Amino acid sequence: MLEALILGRAATFALVVSRIAGFVAVSPFPGNDVPVTQRIGLVAVFSLLVTSMAIPSAASPALDLTVVIPAATELGVGLAIGLAFRFTLAVADVLGGVLSHSIGLGTPSLFNPALGTQDTSLGHITGAFTMLLALGIGAHRTVLGYLLESFRALPVGRACALPAVAPLLISLADASILAGVRLAMPVLAMSVAIQVALAMLARAAPSLQIFSIGFTMLLLAGLSTLEVSLRGIGVGLVEHVATLATTLDRLFLALSGG
Repeated sequence: MLEALILGRAATFALVVSRIAGFVAVSPFPGNDVPVTQRIGLVAVFSLLVTSMAIPSAASPALDLTVVIPAATELGVGLAIGLAFRFTLAVADVLGGVLSHSIGLGTPSLFNPALGTQDTSLGHITGAFTMLLALGIGAHRTVLGYLLESFRALPVGRACALPAVAPLLISLADASILAGVRLAMPVLAMSVAIQVALAMLARAAPSLQIFSIGFTMLLLAGLSTLEVSLRGIGVGLVEHVATLATTLDRLFLALSGG
């Protein structure tokens, strides 16, 4: 009896680890720039905390090969929650990319540990700025709260409708792209206006070599426009990140098959 109880709790712990590990693997918080050992420690601490809370379980899992499929399901649930958080903050990547190419700073690049790719310097700053805003409004507490609450709303070992999550994540990515372009529109419009004006001047007076100073004009005008619209951009980013709770509610509803 005692052996069966211990094995059952061990199997439950394995399922909990799978869900939390899936979240930590793709979530922007704590992020890929945090050492692997610390992320593993975070998974272990959260798993012990959740397991000690006597979480409800759909069934008593057995610690054998039959636990593989439920563990894969739990991993998918954790990935879905983490991707919802990442796709929400993807607005920063879109915003930074559009701003960089509009102002003319698309060539200098830095390594972005969150994406594992090269990113522009302005995009790196935009990502850090968005993360600070997200931390300021408590988005990390929201997503961690939903992660822990998911063990009550979606008990471990329960069959979840993972395919139903795909349309939701696609619509979330679409919303982030739309929000990023919309927030960058003032700078983008200024860039198009300056490019058109420079083209007309070069056409009217080819000897002026206007494009030799065009980059400086574009950079100064772009940075000035960005400074003026920075407050509006910050407000727009906060409003977009604040939709995370609603997104997670829809995600849980889709996972439960509702």
